[in-house]
Amino acid sequence: MDKSWTQLETRCKLFEDYDSYITLLKDAECELANKCSLFKTKVTIYFSETDGDYSVSNAFKLPSHFKNIISVHINGDLITQKDKSQWSFENSEAQAMSVPTGDPDHYTIANGFIVFDKTTTTGYADIYFRATLPNSDKIAKSVLMIPTGDNGVYLDTTMGAEIDGLTVQYPYTTAFNQKVNLAYSSSANAYDIFNPSQKNRGNATTSEMINVEYQYYQGGDWDVSLGAIKKQTTGEILNYRSKGPVIDNDYHLSLCDYAIYIATALTDPVISDKHRILWEKTIKETIDDNLDKELPVGMKEEI
Repeated sequence: MDKSWTQLETRCKLFEDYDSYITLLKDAECELANKCSLFKTKVTIYFSETDGDYSVSNAFKLPSHFKNIISVHINGDLITQKDKSQWSFENSEAQAMSVPTGDPDHYTIANGFIVFDKTTTTGYADIYFRATLPNSDKIAKSVLMIPTGDNGVYLDTTMGAEIDGLTVQYPYTTAFNQKVNLAYSSSANAYDIFNPSQKNRGNATTSEMINVEYQYYQGGDWDVSLGAIKKQTTGEILNYRSKGPVIDNDYHLSLCDYAIYIATALTDPVISDKHRILWEKTIKETIDDNLDKELPVGMKEEI
């Protein structure tokens, strides 16, 4: 389950009454995320001459907090990384070796840039990557959602009223459809997108195997009004980190170990040392788990 800063603070105060737990919890998230590469985000490049003359370039600067690529998608389709030595080039009047035009099929990373094997002036690229997590409240969090025609939205979250007042948005054409001032509606029935009986409600995903409920929020109107059909999409909750951690919720409770370890360092060294050991154990296990996931399947079997 998703945890808010206030919920985690309440848990910490069971061990020691301390005034600044939320500050320590945010420090803990940054340390864990950055040591273990847990923070995942994305950037979108629109190949449009109206946004700058991209027709003469196939290289784009990556954000300063970029660490490594997860995946790259052109107009929604996954493309693969390929060394430039294996690309096809053509001669032109401008330069001896230039890439052809068209939708890119491959990319490479070089000197802080992502470089595509083709140039285009239409469409877009979604770049998903692991990044350094800055200690800022202005960090958004990706979320599955179902916008509704009654200016509501179902969100895949368990935060309830903890995120009231925030803004949610999802891609719409080349911009975003945005809804401000979220307000949790506890009286509304949660939307079970995996319930087969709700197929006629227009949801995009159904399954008889899993039961997941989305919480319902009202608030300000959508920028672009919607029809009655409910369709699942991926969006983001802006400034989410002002309310809770942005790393996966599997790690939320572990943040308390760091906060308690620091808060009790002078008042209760025994408790402090216990939680320091738990915190260091979490970091080591997370790093080891990440390394294991990166091993090829054949190598795992040999080990």
